[in-house]
Amino acid sequence: MHARPFVIPSIILAALALSASLYASDDAPSGHDHANCPMATSAERPPLPIAGPEEVGQDAFVALAEMKALLESNADTDWSRVDLGALREHLVDMNRVVLDSETRQRNIEGGFEAVITGEGRTLDAILRMVPAHASFAGRQPELDVSVEPLPEGDPQGAGLKLRVTTKDTSSVDRLRGLGFFGFLVSGDHHRPHHFAMASGSGHP
Repeated sequence: MHARPFVIPSIILAALALSASLYASDDAPSGHDHANCPMATSAERPPLPIAGPEEVGQDAFVALAEMKALLESNADTDWSRVDLGALREHLVDMNRVVLDSETRQRNIEGGFEAVITGEGRTLDAILRMVPAHASFAGRQPELDVSVEPLPEGDPQGAGLKLRVTTKDTSSVDRLRGLGFFGFLVSGDHHRPHHFAMASGSGHP
């Protein structure tokens, strides 16, 4: 007795062919194509069945979106002076210093010394950001802050040497524990600085 060969019903073949043609069509929406995204093209889209995401992208994108909203909500914004591109460049600098720089830190009497080095755009960011923050932090009476460029040809690389010490002996361990990156984010001056930069009102 011979087994009957397996035959795929014609209706299934037709369904498979239709599915393949839909996936191959140039009209099929791409997962990364904003123009074909139904959320971008439908003027009368129904509400999401759940609460939508609060963030609109990665951190720099969110910072720029927030700044745009602040500028638009401020009746005194002088749009002839606004420069979101300047803020974007500063956000790139922040990213480079925090994520791409090489930092070597050691304890010194009363605090720490950090050598911060990098190459290319990272080095440029170090040379812009670290002295600027050192100048701001040096206004605190309890801190002594100094920054100087590394000599040309230094085996550690190209960059800066930062020294931060405190007159308050009870806070030396805290200062050392926070180190360079804790020092860099200390003080609530970044937000007004960013707003001044984006709005063209000068750096506070």
